[in-house]
Amino acid sequence: LLMRNPESQNFIDFLATMARGNKNFQAELDLLTVKNNAIRTIMNLSVPREGAKFKNLLISLVDITERSRVEQEKDLLLNKLHQLNRQLETLAVTDGLTMLYNHRFFMESLNREFSRAVRHGRPLSLLIADIDDFKIFNDTYGHQLGDKVLAQVASLLKSSRRGADIVARYGGEEFVLLLPDTTLRHAMTVGDKIRQRVESSVVESDEGDKLKVTISMGAFSMEDNNLEKAKDLLILADKALYLAKDAGKNCVRTIAQSSAKT
Repeated sequence: LLMRNPESQNFIDFLATMARGNKNFQAELDLLTVKNNAIRTIMNLSVPREGAKFKNLLISLVDITERSRVEQEKDLLLNKLHQLNRQLETLAVTDGLTMLYNHRFFMESLNREFSRAVRHGRPLSLLIADIDDFKIFNDTYGHQLGDKVLAQVASLLKSSRRGADIVARYGGEEFVLLLPDTTLRHAMTVGDKIRQRVESSVVESDEGDKLKVTISMGAFSMEDNNLEKAKDLLILADKALYLAKDAGKNCVRTIAQSSAKT
């Protein structure tokens, strides 16, 4: 059986075993019975020691077909279980409508990234985006179109993210973009590019109306460890969002550090 394929791994292992002076060798083999049935076996091979009465190789075969089948089925079930667990983990941190990260995951990420930024003295910026006049979409065209608007804005935000950025649905028609290692100036630029992309997009109603969508954005950044707590960054970006709404909507605003009292 071993000599039938001298290049097989079993034959190589057999030679290595003999070279080490071992007299016993064990391997799993797939064989065919006289009735042409495939079986899985464990082969035990013993080489007679010097002075032994019997000079022939001693070979025993144990049929482990059923055990092998059960082990394969167990492996398949474990793989499926791991896949399901990964899917559940994804669902637990994903907003079902927009497929962005959800509020819980964002808050965990905000605390983690804030601690990292403080530890390494790196900037951390936050953008809060709110769809302008979203209630009008719902009241005029229904909640199905409102969902369509949410999904489209979410898609534009997600496609605009850079490598380490975290984009999430904060709640309702509000979205958040957490930008590690990003200064306020850069965050304002990123935010305005996203605002322009949304402004250039069109959502079509069931009646064929082409509707314009805009967003307002508030921005703030922790730089030089100027904030004490992660929630301060959220509060200040939210205040900046109100400034954007008061400025006429469809714009990006920040709040001056001197007036950023939390």
